[in-house]
Amino acid sequence: MDVNYPSSCCSKTRFRGFTLIELLAAIAMATILLGIATPSLSALVQNSRQTGLINHLVSHFNYARTEAIKRRLNVMVCKSQDGIACTTAGNWEEGWILFVDNDNDRQHSTTEALLSIQESLGDDLSITYGAFPSDNYVVYYPTGTSL
Repeated sequence: MDVNYPSSCCSKTRFRGFTLIELLAAIAMATILLGIATPSLSALVQNSRQTGLINHLVSHFNYARTEAIKRRLNVMVCKSQDGIACTTAGNWEEGWILFVDNDNDRQHSTTEALLSIQESLGDDLSITYGAFPSDNYVVYYPTGTSL
């Protein structure tokens, strides 16, 4: 009895795979390319992290301005290492507070509303700020202007 198989079923095509040498060469090239790309990738991640943290600080400044206008009172953002009082030591990465400065003494007291606290950002980052007359604080007035 003759059996007719479809031509696609049992064709005599030869399948070819990768040899061990070709596979090792491909892995070696991928390793070299990854080694070249890794330093630039880590720099990209670091730059992205710094940009995010700066934007976080700027968002607190924007929040302070908005609250000053809304409350019709001075609102202050200052460096703070403990989350309670303003400090002149250290840099902004050690943390800051945002509060309503009712008595205009540029220091947070227990009777003044504490609007936001930012704790330390970590030891591997540094934020220095020098755009205003004081490097330690920014005061927003009810008009929306700052000092």
